[in-house]
Amino acid sequence: MAAKPLSQTALSGCSAVHPVTSQTTHDAPPLVAFGETDMNKTPLEMGLVFAAAIGSGLVGGTFYAFSSFVMAALGRIPPAQGVAAMKGINVTVMNPSFMTVFMGTGGLCLLVGVESLFT
Repeated sequence: MAAKPLSQTALSGCSAVHPVTSQTTHDAPPLVAFGETDMNKTPLEMGLVFAAAIGSGLVGGTFYAFSSFVMAALGRIPPAQGVAAMKGINVTVMNPSFMTVFMGTGGLCLLVGVESLFT
């Protein structure tokens, strides 16, 4: 029986032909179908990953909004008023809801990253 080309056997997930010895090996990993997952994460771990993703989106959206239209609006007013407005923004942003999302997301991402090294 003729051996299949290496690309076909690797894609089928069955066996592969060693290029030097022409022996068949059966250690090719099975392919994971689209939508399947083999992460083996607990519901708590998946919840942490989900919360980190949502928090990252919120913080990213905040930065995008600030840089795209808040800074543009501040650039249209006289410098003295722009400085006063920016100082007001700096005071207002220091509230529990923003700081929880801002600092919590960073800590959560760090936790998820370190946890992924050990699983």
